[in-house]
Amino acid sequence: MTDDRRQRYADAIGDFMARECTICRSEYDAADAVIALADEEQREAKERYREGLRRADEHNNALMDEVQRYADGDERPVLWSVYNQMHLRAATAEGAIEWVRALHKHNEDAGYCDLCSGHGDITWPCATVRALDGTGQQ
Repeated sequence: MTDDRRQRYADAIGDFMARECTICRSEYDAADAVIALADEEQREAKERYREGLRRADEHNNALMDEVQRYADGDERPVLWSVYNQMHLRAATAEGAIEWVRALHKHNEDAGYCDLCSGHGDITWPCATVRALDGTGQQ
């Protein structure tokens, strides 16, 4: 857990305790305050993930259209800079895929993805790894 995340959780508990716990009913009330923060973090992370996938999909579609035009003979690269740009785009995309794959690690002991298990996906491979592998949805 990062120090920043730890501080946010401590603040959530402290805010709850100051606001709600003149006489605490149970430790579950404090846990609910922390879970609410964790749920919000997960919603934000999912939204960032979806936005990244959307941008990657748009980028990939544009690249595939460009490659198809070359393959059809409708267009020809006029300079090596076009080839170099395409190569850079592919290398960047491959790097991004490897980065995402590294985030989604198989927990050998538990049998699921450590990252996705926090939002209910307790399978392996998780939906993200299946998407990267092209094996489809659940």
